[in-house]
Amino acid sequence: MALSLLCAACASRGGDPDFGGGRAGGSFRGEDRVLIGESNEITGIAVSQRMVFATTRDALLILDKQFGSWSPPVTAVDGYPGGPVTAMAADPVDDGVWIGTLGGVVYYRPVLNILTTAVVAGTPGVIIFDARDPLAGAYIGSGAGWSLVTRTGSVTPVERSFLPPPSARIQSSNLNDVFREYPALQNFLPMLLRDEQLQSWPVSTGTKALGSSEVWVGTRGNGVYRVDPLFNQAEHFPFGLLDEGIGALAEAADGIWMAGLGTGSSTRSGLAFASSDLRRWRWVEGSLSRPFRGVRAHDLSVRGRAAWVATDRGVLRVETQNENSVRVWSLGNGLPDDRALSLATSSDGAWVGTARGLVFITDSVNRRSASRSAISATIATGTSVRALLLTGDTLWIGSDAGLLMMASGDSAPRRPAAAAAEPRLRRPIAAIARSDSEIVVATADDLLRISTTGGQLLPRYEAVSFSQLRGITAVAMDSSTIWIAGRGGVLVITRS
Repeated sequence: MALSLLCAACASRGGDPDFGGGRAGGSFRGEDRVLIGESNEITGIAVSQRMVFATTRDALLILDKQFGSWSPPVTAVDGYPGGPVTAMAADPVDDGVWIGTLGGVVYYRPVLNILTTAVVAGTPGVIIFDARDPLAGAYIGSGAGWSLVTRTGSVTPVERSFLPPPSARIQSSNLNDVFREYPALQNFLPMLLRDEQLQSWPVSTGTKALGSSEVWVGTRGNGVYRVDPLFNQAEHFPFGLLDEGIGALAEAADGIWMAGLGTGSSTRSGLAFASSDLRRWRWVEGSLSRPFRGVRAHDLSVRGRAAWVATDRGVLRVETQNENSVRVWSLGNGLPDDRALSLATSSDGAWVGTARGLVFITDSVNRRSASRSAISATIATGTSVRALLLTGDTLWIGSDAGLLMMASGDSAPRRPAAAAAEPRLRRPIAAIARSDSEIVVATADDLLRISTTGGQLLPRYEAVSFSQLRGITAVAMDSSTIWIAGRGGVLVITRS
């Protein structure tokens, strides 16, 4: 059995956290961990022959424009400094990018995954290259003068007279250059940059690909677009989270769905979907009323084309292929409490655990509104139900009254046999997960294992301390691993 603590500090900007002690007792490789955050506010953009580079507050995003697929972002754990971008240019030689930051410049080449930083005098405002000798590096201009920066990070101050003549300069275009070349585009962009809710997002940055009429723009809130200024067409390329944090996850056959905490710095909130390789993303926000805005998700389940989300304002059911089809149940139309904490979906609806009991919501494709008649009578009235797990015809219920269960035909929950012999299963339950013939049940500070075949308790992980998690909040497991999340990070247990 191997243990590893993935520190919550991995989201900080203080450098690469210690990921020592992976599944086999070694270290997590760079390709084994990717930090992805809120990525809809674009601060800079540059286009090379093949790649589109876009910056956010904390990351460098990379899109292969030939295939329309994203690469993992470059973030603090990779050495990217983040912060304001003062200048940006594509490298004319190697599909890399140069980024001016406060007091420095960053060069990144994705093919070799090389990131180089250099300190320059002043704040970079201009980046140019010499067409006669593009291998020399980038000329960085600031209020303090000019410097020649090589791809290895060497900095040499240069006089203005040493710069390449205007006819030999290679310089990435900016948004003003684009509007000068295509003056009508400035009027058409508000219509081209509308989202599914018909909201137009303001342009924050833009550039034009060298030798092409293709324009790429970043927005304040809706990510990156490719724009054809000749035919007034635009294509959206979403990436990353709509919110700055994740409240719930749901695995899909081809990727993963994520629901936010409702605390993002932008006005966006909703569901984000990422393919298994993280190369393609989708955003789902719901109808014109934006039902996810400011909402904290507690649980998420996606079945077929329907996404069920338990939130602090009730339960949302949204069609993932038609986000204008949204139903919301709350205290006002049948839920025992607005605070929906847990979900377990089936082919005909969803079990919903709230802060004041458990109900079943019957689903019907013929219903267009959230009807009170779709909600069953409340079970375990007055009890907070924080975790639900459906296995066959049995519903496992993690509540403040302990572990309960309901089998097909039961009119009320009952305690499983294991709870009679184990007092800890009568404490408040925080999370439940299952893989093969084992169920794990988490209290705030402990983890218990139950066999699904006989219902008996399995041996505990005696050598494991959960105190470092500062309270267990979630559990997931597969055939080889158990993941236990808390306020202090994630504990990984390799099942023996």
